[in-house]
Amino acid sequence: MVNHCVILNAIDAIKYDWSQSIRALLKWQSDFAFMAANNISFSCLIVGAGRSHSTEFQTFFKELVFAVCWPVVVLLWFAFLIFVSSCCRRARFDHTKFTCAAVVTVWLFQPDVAQAIFASVSCIERDGKYWLFNDLDIRCWEGEHRNFVYYVSLPAFIIWIIAPPVIFFCILKGNIKDPKEPWLKSWSQPNENISQIKEKSTMMKRDRFKVESYQLKYGFLFGGFKEEVFYWELVVMTRKICVIFATEFLTSVSSEVQVLVSILIIIASIMSIIKIKPFLNNETNFSNIYSQQVQMLMMYIGLFYMTGHDREYMADTSKLHWILIPLVVVPSAAFFARWLGALLLQTLILLHMKNK
Repeated sequence: MVNHCVILNAIDAIKYDWSQSIRALLKWQSDFAFMAANNISFSCLIVGAGRSHSTEFQTFFKELVFAVCWPVVVLLWFAFLIFVSSCCRRARFDHTKFTCAAVVTVWLFQPDVAQAIFASVSCIERDGKYWLFNDLDIRCWEGEHRNFVYYVSLPAFIIWIIAPPVIFFCILKGNIKDPKEPWLKSWSQPNENISQIKEKSTMMKRDRFKVESYQLKYGFLFGGFKEEVFYWELVVMTRKICVIFATEFLTSVSSEVQVLVSILIIIASIMSIIKIKPFLNNETNFSNIYSQQVQMLMMYIGLFYMTGHDREYMADTSKLHWILIPLVVVPSAAFFARWLGALLLQTLILLHMKNK
């Protein structure tokens, strides 16, 4: 669900000139997806400070630093809570829980960071000079902009965008392929109850602890996928980054190019899911395909609003306008209803197993 909302939020960044009703729907989905950016905005912290023009010039860069550093603050807060909990129990620092928190934090905040990074290098040409698209007072590739790109955006791109998928892939692949550690083979059934693994196996206590620790640390990444495509969550992360790149960086080209590139990425993703079927059950495979179909349909309909915003056939009172609104709202509502139903069902199953 979060992946779905992140893509819709990226889609909303394209200049569609939506109608008021569709814009309200997208805003609600955006608020759900980008919780950190919407609930804690750096801009809100500096509003009303009586800024001068030179201070306004700095605002975009301060927001960039905030977006890059905020996940680190969240991770340090998790570390503090785990440390306090360990002290209260008079135990060692729980590295397993911290690793799990780090994995989830990277997964959750990576789209926010990517959006800020790509926005910092999205420039448009005016009068032979390049200006930052989100702040036309800032000259691109000169002075402060160049320094922030080299010393903030580029390191953040390596640390938050390139490094996580590579590191996660190396960790998962290294553990899976190590023939000297047979306990790691148990991960191939990630949804299996760990107590059942213990009963069926003659593993030593040390090995059982490794299984539990490994699944708690990285189960978020491989849980629910087939063994041969253990890396699929990393593919999903890459797809989100590619769509955000198309909707942010290609702003300087044209809105039509943003839509076409995004649709191409989603088509490739749908075809790969149909071909590989990465999830353990067909229901999840179908849900992912349906999710991306909703995203693609929304972008395609957005082309009508984009190309006809000044035409009579796209006026708020036109028949075509009232035909397109249900085509956007109904599939999205159906997807959310399907997700809520699946969530409720899983909750009831867990409660039943707990009380059994």
